[in-house]
Amino acid sequence: MIVLLVQPVFIGPNIQVVSTVPNHRVVMRCQFESYPPPEIHWIKMSRTVHDPEGRVLAVDVDTGVNDITTKQLSSILFESVLSYTPTERDFGLSFECRASNPRVGRHSFTLQRAEPPKKVQVTEVKPLTNGVEIFVQNPETGGLPILEYTLKYNSAEKSDEQPQTITIPAQISPDNAQQNQVLKIDKIKPSTSYRLTITAKSRAGVGQPNGPITFRTLDRQVPDFKIVKADENKNETCSNDRTCVVQWAIESDGGAPIIRSEIFYAKVIQTRKHLNLIFIKNFQAKSDKGFDIDGSFSTPALVDASVSEYELTNLKPATSYIVVVKLFNEAGPNEQKARITTLKDSGMIYQSKI
Repeated sequence: MIVLLVQPVFIGPNIQVVSTVPNHRVVMRCQFESYPPPEIHWIKMSRTVHDPEGRVLAVDVDTGVNDITTKQLSSILFESVLSYTPTERDFGLSFECRASNPRVGRHSFTLQRAEPPKKVQVTEVKPLTNGVEIFVQNPETGGLPILEYTLKYNSAEKSDEQPQTITIPAQISPDNAQQNQVLKIDKIKPSTSYRLTITAKSRAGVGQPNGPITFRTLDRQVPDFKIVKADENKNETCSNDRTCVVQWAIESDGGAPIIRSEIFYAKVIQTRKHLNLIFIKNFQAKSDKGFDIDGSFSTPALVDASVSEYELTNLKPATSYIVVVKLFNEAGPNEQKARITTLKDSGMIYQSKI
């Protein structure tokens, strides 16, 4: 019988340098192909009189060793992992992963002190009415992941104004890999120029600032919102055939607080399948495709600006209505329309945006 002996051969990972800071755990990993199964040891190459060839590390014996695990991954593939918390004196030393069967294979890691991150790379600045979105790429991290970003900003028109500071945690993906990120500042003034600097922070310290970056927020705009479309499979909008609740969702206040909301409606007569209203003075309207307004619009009902729904009452069964919702801010009003049709019996209401 012929037995093939395989000298331990280092497979990976192909890393020669690992970075951390004092008192922060670092993990080193090595894999070897070997037959017969090898004995794997970790040697700290701090040659002394007592240990001229370096010190073989062991759990519960050597300071800094958190754990050493070795396992077989396949018939000839083996892995060993060293978890180590260094002190200041450990930096610059090599840690050798040594496999013996009895022939020897080895791989060394040099432990170095991590550096603070480099400058944050900004790929896009997207001004909003009362905010800004900054798209950033991860900077060179110096060996440790980014913990947070610090943004400092002030008005570019007032050189003596003290900067405001916000801190945003760095995003980590499910596989613990850092990813590009969107940093957002809210609640700043519309139509205003700002200066901004950004720094990244890791356990190694605060990196170099990027900036100043200048941007100008957008002018105030009318509110952006939409009427929430009813679920035609559920009776959630109308409580009966004469009452229903119209709801709307605010996408943006346009950079200025919403100061007033109104809702009004009119009965319509269907002449074709589709609807396209043309509004004229005094809330009188006529369709050019499919519907005519039957009479005039109701008196607008005022709705508290903090409320985003209103209950219409005293509707007629089996009747179609046009409902108009208007929201106001300093820039002016915006309106959305929807058609509703009540049923003969208490229950479903059909609603569609125009």
